[in-house]
Amino acid sequence: MPGDFERFLSGIPIARALGFAMVSEDEERVALRMPVDERTLQIEGRVHGGLLATLADTAAVWLLHRDLPSDCWMTGIEFTLHFLRPALPGPSDLLASARPVRQGRTVSVVDVEVEQGIDDRPVHYSTSHSERSMRMRTMS
Repeated sequence: MPGDFERFLSGIPIARALGFAMVSEDEERVALRMPVDERTLQIEGRVHGGLLATLADTAAVWLLHRDLPSDCWMTGIEFTLHFLRPALPGPSDLLASARPVRQGRTVSVVDVEVEQGIDDRPVHYSTSHSERSMRMRTMS
């Protein structure tokens, strides 16, 4: 699957620019890493919240997208996030772990926890709801 992830990542320029990388994946979990450096910090010296959301969303989407039939597409219908404490520069990279809560015929729910590895307490928690639809056929 790493080749598939690299192809998926090629369609997300911001994720490539920020150095997102696969850490591990199995049927029930995906873990992505994002390095923390000066590009990821906001004016107060903490990791920008939008980047935490981007990391979490990318992990959730990959968890569902990797098994998506070729005649389907998916789109997010809700994304709820909670910033639990600041992610800081220096100590370690960020790790987003996504796991499915429910995978229905058309709607799926994924929970994502982002940790920084300092003390295994999450810095971010989010829930993503995605809808799967059949591709529209074009008329010739």
